[in-house]
Amino acid sequence: MDYSRQELLGFVGKSGQGKINNSCVAVVGAGGVGCSSLQLLALAGIGRLIIIDRDVVESSNLYRQPLFSQNDVGRPKADAAREALQKLNTEVRVSSLCQDLDFRNIGSVLDGADVVLDCTDNMEARFLINEFCMKNGVPWVYSGSVRDSGTVMAFVPGGPCFRCVFSDLSAGSFEGCDVVGSANFATSAAASFQVSECLKVLLGSSAGVGSSMLRFDLWASEFEKIEVVMNYACPVCAGRYEYLSGSRGSRAVKLCGSGTYQVKGTASLDSLRQSLSGSSYRDFGSCISFGDVTLFADGRAIVRASSESDARSRYSRVVG
Repeated sequence: MDYSRQELLGFVGKSGQGKINNSCVAVVGAGGVGCSSLQLLALAGIGRLIIIDRDVVESSNLYRQPLFSQNDVGRPKADAAREALQKLNTEVRVSSLCQDLDFRNIGSVLDGADVVLDCTDNMEARFLINEFCMKNGVPWVYSGSVRDSGTVMAFVPGGPCFRCVFSDLSAGSFEGCDVVGSANFATSAAASFQVSECLKVLLGSSAGVGSSMLRFDLWASEFEKIEVVMNYACPVCAGRYEYLSGSRGSRAVKLCGSGTYQVKGTASLDSLRQSLSGSSYRDFGSCISFGDVTLFADGRAIVRASSESDARSRYSRVVG
């Protein structure tokens, strides 16, 4: 890959490009923002990309998740994204993890990352990422986008953290794209700002990183930069890690897909293949899809259902 035009940028140069090529970025979530961020990072020459996503591709994803095609519907997003990125830039090492990021695996999953990008669709995951990164001194960049709007902020060691800005009580007050919709130009814009913050961290720039939050409304052509300070009542800054310790967190989680839930369990994928022998199901290696239920190797499932209780019921009917 020829990065000569990127190297002409004063804030990059040849030495900066070398830092980019030798860096590792973990991206949690390969949805609208995640796909675009991954694209930009791969084309910029990030040396190693780690993709973590717990979901599968749906047809409703395709208009705003540019790494996927119609042939990917039903496949794990992490695997489909990895294959697309390897074709985009063969010099970038890409690994994919079709897992739900939780307090048990976050240490091994994010091991070695110089920066973590949050491209998730729920607050629990963000609280967990925040606690891990703050405890271990890893910079991370939050981004979210619904409708025609978005929010982006980098969090760095020594500065305010995500919990300083968003209290735990706000976790249930955020609207998802399945309720209010999402414009592809807004997710692309959020990704651009997120990757910009990521590169600032990697290149050692101090231009407002970790001290301000950007909010934008593209349809109204409005941009707002909000200065953020540490909240001295913040439990995370005081060293209390509720999500990282596993004392907080739910078993069934509503996902961004329409009528889609994640249910956590302990079912073995190999034993399920045997029990479903003779039945009609699709096997993607890292998961199998059986009707409205897609089962993963870690025991959890993505379930199309009308409610959380309905999701648990459908899951139980399949796994026994």
